[in-house]
Amino acid sequence: MPRIYEGGFRDWVFVVLFENGTHGLQADALVLKYNLFENDIGCGVLYMTDAQKGKTSMFESLKKKLGFGPAEIIVAVPVAGQAVPLSEVSDPTFSEEILGKGAAIIPSEGRVVSPVDGKVELMFDTGHAVSLCSEDGTEVLVHVGLDTVKLAGMHYKVHKKNGDAVKKGDLLIEFDLDAIRAEGYDPITPVVICNTDAYSSVQAHTGMTVGAQDTLLTLKK
Repeated sequence: MPRIYEGGFRDWVFVVLFENGTHGLQADALVLKYNLFENDIGCGVLYMTDAQKGKTSMFESLKKKLGFGPAEIIVAVPVAGQAVPLSEVSDPTFSEEILGKGAAIIPSEGRVVSPVDGKVELMFDTGHAVSLCSEDGTEVLVHVGLDTVKLAGMHYKVHKKNGDAVKKGDLLIEFDLDAIRAEGYDPITPVVICNTDAYSSVQAHTGMTVGAQDTLLTLKK
């Protein structure tokens, strides 16, 4: 007997019947997708043989293939302060969006928290920058200050390491804001979506004072 996996999805229902049980999402799978509801309630049923039991990665792959997922992805503010456009950053790497679209924060405190649920891809030993990948596949770079790599870790304290799982609001980095300014460095903090090409739009919410975990960026597929 096939085993049944049920899950809810916005607006859509899908049915997948595996006839073979050994070929995953290849030719032996029959896929039907259609819109059942006008409201926000949907449902899905995935029929799997014993051979597929527990293979949740296959289920996640199926959702991606069928285009399921949130209509919008929110990237939160990682550090409290004043949100400004990337164009105001005095470094063309950021202001010309060479690394991707995003926004910047003029920090008012020395704490960087995770703007997404996901994992740490790269925590720089110097503590001046961190790259994360969200559960939705969004690649986010948080760069604390301009040219601050030259401080060689001075005035920074790292709280996470490469590969660590994180939730929104988890403390990533602490830094001495006054000391960095006293050293002559601009502490403005760009927040960049490095895989900008994966999204149809990246909307920055700037021109205001923001607290950590407020909405900074809204991404649409």
